[in-house]
Amino acid sequence: MKKNKGKIYLSFLILFSAVYLVWRIGWTIPTDHGALSVILSLILLITELVGAFEMFVHFYISAWSPAEEPSKPTKINGRMPDVDVFVPTYGEPTELLRNTLTACLSMHYDNPERVHIYLCDDADREEMRILADELGVKYFSRRNGKNAKAGNLNAAMAKTGSPLIAVFDADMCPHPDFLMETVPYFLEANGSVSRRIGFVQTPQSFRNADLFQSAFRAECIIPNEQDYFYRSLEPARNRTNSVIFGGSNTLLSRRALQSAGGFTEGTLTEDFATGIEIQKKGYRCLAIAKELADGLSPESLSAMIRQRSRWARGCIQSGRKTRILTGRGLSFVQRVSYLSAVGYWYNPIKRLVYLLAPISFAVFGVTVMRCNFQQMLIFWLPMYLLAVLGIRFFSGGVRTAKWSDIYDICMFPFLLLPVIGETLGFSKRRFVVTDKSGKKGWSALYLLPFLILIALSVIGIIKTVSLTLMQNSTNYLLLLFWLIFNLYELLFAFVFVCSCGKLPASRCESGFVHDLGGDKVLKTNLLSIILRILFQKKSK
Repeated sequence: MKKNKGKIYLSFLILFSAVYLVWRIGWTIPTDHGALSVILSLILLITELVGAFEMFVHFYISAWSPAEEPSKPTKINGRMPDVDVFVPTYGEPTELLRNTLTACLSMHYDNPERVHIYLCDDADREEMRILADELGVKYFSRRNGKNAKAGNLNAAMAKTGSPLIAVFDADMCPHPDFLMETVPYFLEANGSVSRRIGFVQTPQSFRNADLFQSAFRAECIIPNEQDYFYRSLEPARNRTNSVIFGGSNTLLSRRALQSAGGFTEGTLTEDFATGIEIQKKGYRCLAIAKELADGLSPESLSAMIRQRSRWARGCIQSGRKTRILTGRGLSFVQRVSYLSAVGYWYNPIKRLVYLLAPISFAVFGVTVMRCNFQQMLIFWLPMYLLAVLGIRFFSGGVRTAKWSDIYDICMFPFLLLPVIGETLGFSKRRFVVTDKSGKKGWSALYLLPFLILIALSVIGIIKTVSLTLMQNSTNYLLLLFWLIFNLYELLFAFVFVCSCGKLPASRCESGFVHDLGGDKVLKTNLLSIILRILFQKKSK
């Protein structure tokens, strides 16, 4: 039933989007307002076209093909295959690694002697060697750290030989049932390891509240930022075989890895590139929604900025390196899916365009669209409402359009230069481990871009209201709505950055936030968040 509703919804979205874009291209370019207006109008139009493409791909994956859980064999003949468990580390605290390795040792398996756990130390630290001896796990070390995490994992592959490889980041603790839930996907009816399955990706869940939950004092109200990706989008990619390898909480086929040339080196996101290379070789890759490991979200804004900058740069690098548009081995649908995944990281540029477009006219008098209020109601509003309602419907309430926009707008100033720089060829190759201690920094300069945009939006609102009253016209009502809407989201971002500067991350006491219904997300408005920050005691 939901699948049929999704198809109907997507059909209407395509129809109304096509009508809107035809109107935008044919009738709204302000050719009679000078060269600057035309240039800015074309920039906005191109941004909208790219956004429409990404929206279509996004909803095609989730609407046309709702999350599909692959079937897991229930009867296993013979002994379970050997599994190598790699825990790569580079400078993380000893106690953090102790927790992860202890969790690895606690995993259940029908043949426990066939589970081989390796601490892969890329910093050659004596304390890691002592920890491995203490816990009874094997220890690998490298001195040069060449090719970062990918090089570390490839070095471990060269010294081991099990047909299956599990990878966990230093902070990601597997649940006891991780292997028993994932290994069966690789087994044939006779108990042999499948030659068809490349990897099984499980969600990355977290023991602590993420920065957004913590900053807004909404740990038990809004889901973790990553939930939508791992619970909704990843399982939906099973049908198109475009599941993204997340780099941790994953079980991989050694045969598939070897066929792809090992973990892909020369990119900051070796996981994203490796997954594409495995799928190029014809392997089926799966994602399941059941959480089988949990770790730590970044607990400082500076750490999150470094992490997201690395992801953004790495995905752009991986897109080039794997040649997702021209390289052999990918289907058309896979290429489009991965192109959209890379395109997501260009949201900072799109966000800047959407923020500056109404300001350019309201504050500086530069026209970017030639239209009136009635035309926008007819051509734009139906498409906009369908897009807003669609995110909530297809995410099962885990995500709404409002929170997607807020997540993007909070991070866009910090990702803008890395994305532009990487696109222009100013690549960053040095892999920096994400700090999870929450000790490193915050700067008042983080507030500057939001303060500037808030001030310009307020000036624009005042001038637009004046124009509306003086001319007694409805032509500026949509512009006024656009400015107020942007101001509302900018205030969210301002509150977020302020809160990150003075409030440590806290943990939801009532359990994992992803178990909460989507309705509670919609009830979280700016006023309630400000009041919660001012008057609610911090969770312990």
